[in-house]
Amino acid sequence: LPLLQRNAARNELDVSVAPFDWNTPQSLGERFDVVLAADCVFWPELFEPLLNAIEAVARPDGTVLIAVTHRLGRTDAFLEKLRRRGWTASARPRRRDAPQNTDVYEVKFKLCHDAVEIPPDSDRSELTCSTSKKFYRNRT
Repeated sequence: LPLLQRNAARNELDVSVAPFDWNTPQSLGERFDVVLAADCVFWPELFEPLLNAIEAVARPDGTVLIAVTHRLGRTDAFLEKLRRRGWTASARPRRRDAPQNTDVYEVKFKLCHDAVEIPPDSDRSELTCSTSKKFYRNRT
């Protein structure tokens, strides 16, 4: 974490750095508009914890980008787990100088058809449905 903090400061980024355990994902106090993950798709037994962690911190309407180096067919297995949740993953265009065995996927959550917003008089809305967890978003 100290290296990540130094790199963020060196690049004049206004970000927070905090430890986060995929195996016991808990809220970090808010959901984020952007979630980035890199080189996280290798061990199949960690696919579910990774997806749970993403779900715990990303806003349902946010942007999730996952950089994946393709190894041993594991990318396909990961993407299948993701799709079973009703999520979608689209490969972003690859830069010319990027390694040919690496892609960045943009992940989108599927909001269920029976989602409702509660309460209408609040400054926050709650999205909930029978097949998913509750999500909150600030009203604009």
